[in-house]
Amino acid sequence: MHRVVITGIGVVSPAGMTLDEYWPALVNAHCAIGFIKNIPTERLNTRLAEQVLNFETRTSFTDKQAGQVDRFAQFAVVSAQAAVKDSNIQISEEGALTTAVVVGNSAGGQNTFDDAYLKLYGHNSPRLHPLTIPRGMSNAAASQVSIRLGLKGPAWTVSTACASGTHAIGQAFHMIRSGRASVAVAGGADARRGEAQRPHDSRGRRDDEDGAGVHLRSRHRRTGVADRGKACAAVGHARREDLGDAAFPDQAAGLYASGGHGKRVDRLHARAQDAGARAVEGL
Repeated sequence: MHRVVITGIGVVSPAGMTLDEYWPALVNAHCAIGFIKNIPTERLNTRLAEQVLNFETRTSFTDKQAGQVDRFAQFAVVSAQAAVKDSNIQISEEGALTTAVVVGNSAGGQNTFDDAYLKLYGHNSPRLHPLTIPRGMSNAAASQVSIRLGLKGPAWTVSTACASGTHAIGQAFHMIRSGRASVAVAGGADARRGEAQRPHDSRGRRDDEDGAGVHLRSRHRRTGVADRGKACAAVGHARREDLGDAAFPDQAAGLYASGGHGKRVDRLHARAQDAGARAVEGL
């Protein structure tokens, strides 16, 4: 098995638009929740959200290109470009054939579909934007990252709600470790800012616009990053369906889960087993 290292990171986030902005905000517990500024709030019960403000599409897209790509996919492309730049890895034409893209998202191009529903049902329009489907589909982010970076290896999407980005990174890890890919661009991206996209609003809580985070992972020997001092290694990854029902956490999970609530140490043991190590309870 190949050793896997993380060599580059890119971020588009309410807490920072670059890694240099995001990391200090993260470790210093900076609050990124504020009053909603980017959509009308007259019909909302909540006025608070995590928003990606000052996102400039023209740094990566022409006006025409930006109109062809949903906001969540724009986040993914910008953060992926930043991760590749941060890694200092030059991906050759031959290397592009074995470079994978795995991007997670929870709901795809919700802004595109929100606009489409407004036109169709609100304005009684007989026509929608001709790119509604390619803009809104869940794999639009992975597709756009592959296209924009010229990558020709496996490209696919993970959609497992809030864990999508983490699972995408984990799947990229397994692909590299097993030899199915030499490099992987992996992470997650979401963007929900339409008036119809209010998952917490009915309870008077906050609304979200998530942003994107992308890692560039690669084989240790291929990149020669051992002495660069900026890479970290990934040793294992596992996932368990043991948390029950997210909407009704006090009820049993039912037929398709493992039957109720799991312990944190169970997941630690699963990850450690994958890494060839032993989990220590209490960490």
